[in-house]
Amino acid sequence: MKRLFIASLFFIPFVSNAAPTFDELREKNPEVCKDISKEDGYPGFVDCVVRMNEASEQKLQARLPALRKDLDSLSLIEYRANFDQNQKAWEEYKKTRCTYLTTGMEGQARDFEATMCNLMENYQRLDVLEGEPAFP
Repeated sequence: MKRLFIASLFFIPFVSNAAPTFDELREKNPEVCKDISKEDGYPGFVDCVVRMNEASEQKLQARLPALRKDLDSLSLIEYRANFDQNQKAWEEYKKTRCTYLTTGMEGQARDFEATMCNLMENYQRLDVLEGEPAFP
């Protein structure tokens, strides 16, 4: 019974966040975990989360230079400076948010939750940046 209670505490952050579900995130990049099936169980799930996190970092790191290039080509120096400031603030927000969500956790549970948080925040940021710059 004690193990069930501890296991249920592990999943509280997933339920309490107003964020995309794991399946919604997986649909954004289906090829990343295509070789992992339900039969792989929890280790497969963790491996998929790690892969998806790495893919989200790669997508974000590819999107940022492209967006900066677009802004530079429009010669909007002030807009570019404000974007850079906004990106820096978002990165600090993500760090603070994920630290908050992992408060009191230890070991693998903390590492997993931090990875999941990073993954969710990255994809939310990618959604925000999708239509940028928002003018011709």
